[in-house]
Amino acid sequence: MKVLGIEVKGSDTIVVLLSGSRSDCTLTVPENAKLALPKAAGTEVENLLLLKEQLRNVIRYLTCDCVAYVAANDSSCVIRAKIECMLQLAAHEEGIPSHGVAAQSVAADQNRRVEKETGQTLDSLVHGIKPAYVTRAAHCAWSKLDA
Repeated sequence: MKVLGIEVKGSDTIVVLLSGSRSDCTLTVPENAKLALPKAAGTEVENLLLLKEQLRNVIRYLTCDCVAYVAANDSSCVIRAKIECMLQLAAHEEGIPSHGVAAQSVAADQNRRVEKETGQTLDSLVHGIKPAYVTRAAHCAWSKLDA
């Protein structure tokens, strides 16, 4: 199974791909692992639509089976919710499911669940998570492997 893990930080979208199973997976960090919200178009809507197309291209290029993203909560900024909407649309248009994963679940994976299930940390399991800023996106993807 291939899961595209996504974390939205401010107006940046961070993406990684985990392939395999929860106990035996590999991490792929694409060249464009950090997608900034485009500023090329005249309006916010046009920029969001450009981002949606970038996300569709990433999904196509990495040929993933599903998308898992760290879900926004009530205290999240509005742009984050808009970006999540675009990534859900991109996944839908590519015919793959998308799943919001609560930030608390991602934190639990980072702190204890991965090690409890596999006997090692995700960093050890994939032989190093680099760059460090993709860590939460990787744990988010791991939560949907074998799911």
